[in-house]
Amino acid sequence: MQARFENSFVRDEDTAKEIYHYWFFKKPTMVAMYAILAFYSLACIVGLCFDFENAEEFMLPCVLAVFLPVMMIISYRSQVKMMVKRDREMANGRELVCNVTVTDGEITFSALDGKNSVSLENLKYAFQTKSYIVVVTNAKLMYLLKNDGFTVGNAEEFIVFLKEKGVKIKGKKK
Repeated sequence: MQARFENSFVRDEDTAKEIYHYWFFKKPTMVAMYAILAFYSLACIVGLCFDFENAEEFMLPCVLAVFLPVMMIISYRSQVKMMVKRDREMANGRELVCNVTVTDGEITFSALDGKNSVSLENLKYAFQTKSYIVVVTNAKLMYLLKNDGFTVGNAEEFIVFLKEKGVKIKGKKK
């Protein structure tokens, strides 16, 4: 089949930071969770102010409301470091160059000597960050395409193509 889109980029620490930043902090479910935690924390503080005699009742919920976002920050940093270490190990210390080819029927990702293809019917959704379009499959595999890494087609045309294929696009290019 004829390639509709081709994309090539180097996957590095900046890539990991951008993708995981979206995943941990900008994904709609995470934004909702942080909003609920902020509201809950505010309610605990107000409760402490008006019912100081029973402060011990509010302490555990307040600690938990602070603990969860801290754990998310630690998880974010851990995932970034892990991706960078894995990429360096797989590439024997060299840059990990990723190539993505999209036809009318499938998307193929290749890096180093490996190649993986998935039917476009198995795409669940895609999301956009500042520099990337990330396509997520039903099995939660993520295929990254860098906005300025297209050698055939471009990012805007690719988004239109995904929408035509019925893929929901989340996030917004900033």
